[in-house]
Amino acid sequence: MDPISKLTANKYPGTLNGFDELAIAARFGSKLFDMQEAGEPILFLRALVFVDRRRNHAASDSDAYQYAMELTIEDTGAYFPDEPKPQHMADLCRELEDGGWECAPECPARIQLDAGAQLADDMAWFVLATGVQPSEYLQLTQSQREAFVRQSQKMKDAR
Repeated sequence: MDPISKLTANKYPGTLNGFDELAIAARFGSKLFDMQEAGEPILFLRALVFVDRRRNHAASDSDAYQYAMELTIEDTGAYFPDEPKPQHMADLCRELEDGGWECAPECPARIQLDAGAQLADDMAWFVLATGVQPSEYLQLTQSQREAFVRQSQKMKDAR
């Protein structure tokens, strides 16, 4: 199956509006990010397919839900295009014999990978230190994160 959606599965959630969120909750019995937290990645993708069918294919809620639920697991994943891979810049990088890359710090691909690794490290530490769920972490501002950490440290010190 060729991708049908123009947006990747990672980009799609950022385009949802309140009506989309309500429609997902009504049809699927759960909020979108609750599906993800519950370890239901296929159901999460089906909810995105549901929204795409409503928006871009003029399907009713009932028809969009039916379509999303009838897709095979393989076709559900294939509905969305693959994430674009970061491009290495020839003047900043060189390909290694093992297929890897050695890049200067200003290479866009290295910046993207380093930022993703740093976010994952920061989030893992924060979740362990505070008990906040990963989805909640992503919704907090930096100052809110710092306040949580200070409060968590005070509670730890009080023990």
